[in-house]
Amino acid sequence: MLTFFGQKRGIIYLVALAILLPVLVISYGYFKYIPRKIEQHDEMEHIMEHIIEVDRETEAVHEGYKTLTDSKTIIYKNYNYKACGHSHMIEETISYEDIGLDEEKFSNKYPAWTLDEFGSDIIIMKRTLDGYCPKHFILKDLDGMITIYKPDTDGNLGIIKQTDIAIEYLPYELQTWMQNGLAVDSLQDIENMIEDLDS
Repeated sequence: MLTFFGQKRGIIYLVALAILLPVLVISYGYFKYIPRKIEQHDEMEHIMEHIIEVDRETEAVHEGYKTLTDSKTIIYKNYNYKACGHSHMIEETISYEDIGLDEEKFSNKYPAWTLDEFGSDIIIMKRTLDGYCPKHFILKDLDGMITIYKPDTDGNLGIIKQTDIAIEYLPYELQTWMQNGLAVDSLQDIENMIEDLDS
């Protein structure tokens, strides 16, 4: 009978061991894994805090960052002329004195201009002038004689030629136009006008 009970006890031990052993293995793995999981979570939070801090620093740097001109900056100057309605664009390299300027300093240096675009590689600036563009010739009175002028890019008039035709011999309406400046598109148009006046 002892052997039966001994066998029964052995079977109970085996069943208990069969149930207890997986529970122990699972518990061991669980408790071994949980601290690592918590550690990974803490490490991930630390990494995220660092990323957020770097983002804030980057934003602060970008807010304080100013674009500066350099020796490779190309400037496009767009001239708009009210008198004729034409536009004229000029491309030029940056001058030595303008290298290293930020947008505010560059703008202050050229108050007559409006900046459409400002970058270290390209600057587009615009200016509106009251006069005529360089594509025209202007006939005006100078010392009582018809004088041919040519506007430069900035609208300043330069004398091309002073004719020997006196203003006083022109019709009154033409004299009035000559006082203010009569715009002509080409030298050929001027020659035709002078021939008409001579005849």
